[in-house]
Amino acid sequence: MKKGIIACAFLSTAVANPLPRHATLVSRQIVNETQYDFIIAGGGIAGLTAANRLTEDPSGETACPIIFPFTALLIIGIVNVLVIEAGPFDQGEAEVLVPGKFSLNRYTSLLQSVPQKALNNQKFIVPFGRVVGGGSAVNALVWLRSAKAEYDSWDKQLGDSGWNWNTLLPYFEKSEKFTPPSQSYAREANISFIDNVHGKEGPVHVSYPNFFWNGSGESYYPHLPPVWHSCNKLTNHSQLVECSARGWLHSRQGS
Repeated sequence: MKKGIIACAFLSTAVANPLPRHATLVSRQIVNETQYDFIIAGGGIAGLTAANRLTEDPSGETACPIIFPFTALLIIGIVNVLVIEAGPFDQGEAEVLVPGKFSLNRYTSLLQSVPQKALNNQKFIVPFGRVVGGGSAVNALVWLRSAKAEYDSWDKQLGDSGWNWNTLLPYFEKSEKFTPPSQSYAREANISFIDNVHGKEGPVHVSYPNFFWNGSGESYYPHLPPVWHSCNKLTNHSQLVECSARGWLHSRQGS
């Protein structure tokens, strides 16, 4: 699998020829001939966010958006950031772009957890994205935030760490540009949300899909845990895919 090498830069106004204000795909030769201020291993959510923040323009604009073109240009500026990703760029497959269409695909790799003491020392299979975008490319476009109590529990368990709902919320809001559904569609699809805890000016566009099917939650989720208990014990990728398919068929049959 071809590795992706991404260069991001904060452009200087002193550059004579205008260059694109975004990340570019670069060759190994260019990488070998270039000095970088920061090198980030892993082009997943955390790596790309770090690159984005490191190359932010102080005026508020961003020199390194999260979507990367396939051009092979070198951007030279005040801050050069190199992101190295073991996986490829996705090719716009339905499993990446269709909300809710989750499946284990060629961009998904598997790890096995260490024994979990609080769960009778069980080990679990943990899928992750081996692709530019990481987990955001293989999670069926789900945009999820935990409950306030869960973030506040971090503060209690870590001893006044400052990691709690109130301190993290501004960064949740900063990251997203939330577009709410229409009132009529929200009623029809039984969608509820709290508008004042969502961001309106961030780089990640967030909304609800414009389609739904009745009873999907009721028919699927009650059957998921028992089926996936057996899947979590598997380490072979093909066996896990087959087990996932059995779980999907089990939920569809409602048995």
